[in-house]
Amino acid sequence: MNWVAKVNEAYRRDEVSVRHRERTFTLFTRVGGAEIRPTRAFVWVGRDRHRQRIFALGLTPRVSGRARSRRHVDFPGWRVSYLGNPVATVALFAYNLTRRR
Repeated sequence: MNWVAKVNEAYRRDEVSVRHRERTFTLFTRVGGAEIRPTRAFVWVGRDRHRQRIFALGLTPRVSGRARSRRHVDFPGWRVSYLGNPVATVALFAYNLTRRR
């Protein structure tokens, strides 16, 4: 079983509706991936996600009490997963990153 199939199987077991979690935008590729949250980003190279680099912005994570659906989109060689609006998630990360500097 290749690593994309393992990731797909792991995400099938995920909850459909999630509460008390920070919004996320995750991208998996064959050469690595990234997970972006409004307060930090995780980047990894290769198949081993446990060996990752964390870019923290020094902010406290804001979690939502509302239930949000986790969504998945598959492209050839890519897997995208997001909790909440992905455009808003990336925009909040960019805003917090520029405000930090």
